Amino acid sequence: MCVVWDKCTIDLTNNTTSPMTLSSAVTSEGTWDSSPPATIAAGAKVSFAGRSTCGNASDGCAGTIVYSLNNGTLVNIYYYTSYYYGIDNNSVYTPGLQGPMAGSYKFGHNSVDTQGSNGGAGKRATWTLSLDNA
Repeated sequence: MCVVWDKCTIDLTNNTTSPMTLSSAVTSEGTWDSSPPATIAAGAKVSFAGRSTCGNASDGCAGTIVYSLNNGTLVNIYYYTSYYYGIDNNSVYTPGLQGPMAGSYKFGHNSVDTQGSNGGAGKRATWTLSLDNA
């Protein structure tokens, strides 16, 4: 049995008229529990998650995901949850846009819900966000 102390789920909705294509997905701490999808269709909602390494209480979950839109705009998503004792909120969830057409988009819904896990020794964070037309 694997004890996972921390899990970071990202619920992402593409409220644009363009599909989002995965450019890169890298974990800098932990591993993927479910990988980001290769494509997010216009109007679609997806969910993916990073998690701490099995049995490693000092390992949180962190990573960077980059999607591109048809016009070359890059959608950057960075997540970091590393506090492994309790649900103190030192988490960082940062979305960003790059490219000459980045001003055509905005992040709509953007919230994080953090719950304790494993008797309060870990975290379960769910980041819900949407990419919308500006």
